[in-house]
Amino acid sequence: MDACTIEDNSFVGMGASVGRGARIEPFSVVSAGAVVPAGTTVPSGQIFAGAPARYLRDLTQEEKHLMTEHKLEMQQMSQIYEEHTSKNFREQLNHRDELDKYHLQDVQDKFEDMLGEMGMPTTHEDFEYIEHRIYHDYTGQVEFNVDM
Repeated sequence: MDACTIEDNSFVGMGASVGRGARIEPFSVVSAGAVVPAGTTVPSGQIFAGAPARYLRDLTQEEKHLMTEHKLEMQQMSQIYEEHTSKNFREQLNHRDELDKYHLQDVQDKFEDMLGEMGMPTTHEDFEYIEHRIYHDYTGQVEFNVDM
């Protein structure tokens, strides 16, 4: 065996060393600066620390849950990083221009854009259409020949 195995939802702290053939099981933690000797297995749900690394304590359910959330957050951040770093120079400039334009936009326009994205009425025609629908629902008449 020429490498170590670090499984999903495990955490290896900064500066830690994991020896050849070592196995870090799911939901286990190797603390920062720890040295896991070759061939050692860090069992699921335990924290190992020190040089050489030894059992410190068991993880709580809350800590296991936080590890899962942390993994998802790191995946999302890496996806965002990849999206931004894969842009060519012109795409980066265009993105910067869009951000500048957004920041300089009038607050009222930003608010109207936000309402529109949420599907809320923003124009006079929208309000007339809603008024028309309410009136006909109230009177029981169905007449939808509203020109927009």
